[in-house]
Amino acid sequence: MLKCCGAEGPNDWAASRFNNVERSNALDLTISRLNPVYKVPQSCCSTDDMNVCNNVRSLGIVTSITAVPNGIYSKGCLEKLIDTISEYSIYFIAVGGSIVVLELFGLIFSLVLCCAIRRKDDDYKS
Repeated sequence: MLKCCGAEGPNDWAASRFNNVERSNALDLTISRLNPVYKVPQSCCSTDDMNVCNNVRSLGIVTSITAVPNGIYSKGCLEKLIDTISEYSIYFIAVGGSIVVLELFGLIFSLVLCCAIRRKDDDYKS
C-alpha cells in the first residue's frame, strides 16, 4: 500500500464528488468557493483504530500554515507512485527486456521452421 492521500495531498478531496462538489465549471473550484470543512476517505487514515480515524477524517482546508492532523497521510499518491516506480524500475526494465528477448526467439524460431518446411516442400517437387 502506498500510504498516501489524494493525488497531491488531502486537499484534493475538498473539490471532489466524495464531498458532494459537482464539477460543472472547473473555474469556480477555487479555495474560496469550497466548503471549508471536508472529509477524506478511510484510505487516508494512517491508523487502524476506526474511532481515531473517524475523528480525524474531517479536515479544514490545509494551507502552508496549518498542518495535516496526525492520523492522516499528508503525502500525495502521485509522488508516492513515482517513488515506487523509481524504486522498482530495474525490475520493470528486466521484465520488459525479457519479454522482448522471448519475442525475438519466437520470431527467429518461426522463421527457421518456415524455411525448413519450404526446403522440404522443394525436395518433393523435384
